[in-house]
Amino acid sequence: MEDEIEIPSWQMDIVIERMEDYKKNPDQVLDFDQTMDEIKSEMDSE
Repeated sequence: MEDEIEIPSWQMDIVIERMEDYKKNPDQVLDFDQTMDEIKSEMDSE
């Protein structure tokens, strides 16, 4: 049996807000993999 994790309502509100923002502006999102590559690259160059 899998344990259920309760997500606080304030956190769900943030997720819902972000999803609404995404639906309104789908072209203004960052690609996760590309962003992670950029962060790693910046860390390596320090």
